[in-house]
Amino acid sequence: MGFKERLKELRSKKGITQEQLASYLDIPESTIRRYESVENSMPRRERLEKIADFFGVSTDYLTGRTTSVFGAKIRELRTQKDMSLRDLAEKTGLSYSFIGSLENGRFSPSRDSVLALAKALGADRDELLISAGFAPYNLDEDIWERDTKGSTQVFSSRLIGNMDKKGLSEEEVAEFCSVTPEYIKKLMRNPDKLPGVGTLYKLAELFEVTPDFLGGFVDDPQGRSPHTPKPKDLKEIMEHQEVLFDGVPLSEADRQKVLGFMEAMFWDAKQKNKRKK
Repeated sequence: MGFKERLKELRSKKGITQEQLASYLDIPESTIRRYESVENSMPRRERLEKIADFFGVSTDYLTGRTTSVFGAKIRELRTQKDMSLRDLAEKTGLSYSFIGSLENGRFSPSRDSVLALAKALGADRDELLISAGFAPYNLDEDIWERDTKGSTQVFSSRLIGNMDKKGLSEEEVAEFCSVTPEYIKKLMRNPDKLPGVGTLYKLAELFEVTPDFLGGFVDDPQGRSPHTPKPKDLKEIMEHQEVLFDGVPLSEADRQKVLGFMEAMFWDAKQKNKRKK
């Protein structure tokens, strides 16, 4: 992905128009259109840095030199401190080749690696953790912050990361989850809360991870947490709760009949879907 694709992607994710970006940069809107449509149309260094600052990314990430926000941030911090890869390796205990691979986006860091790099570079460790897809560190309790609300920042980071990984657009994700593209864009821009349970589970299914991981409750892509919201099991409701149909309570016999019919229809539909695939 080059500069023109990256600029368009970042602008779309931020939910701003070409006109709005042009106004911020104090340049004609036609210049933004050219940047996003013409190959190798690159702004001068000063303007490139201003665009990178606006989107909160490094110039390396903006120009496509690296595909990793985290890796670009590490390279930027290391360069600012005039450190070589070997210098940083010595301070962190990590190999210089591994750090180089992190900067180029070839490897993903572990949580401990992020903390070691943050300490060596004197960087904000919460900022680095979030850019690497982890939850922030809880300084007061000295544990990884986990509560019953999950983390919207981590969710947005993992949503964007998994969309990039699978090469999916907002429209494709929206169609799979039966929501609007505008809603997916809102989820990508640090929403004030996690999506509904149904959408969270559909997104997790699409990305082949657990909803617990996607929601920021755990750091293992296949991990589970007791705090992750769970959909209600219709069978359990039918078997253990009072149920009405059109205002009339169902007897035990009625329940069993309805449940048997629903189970038969459900498994029949599952088999038909398998045959379609």
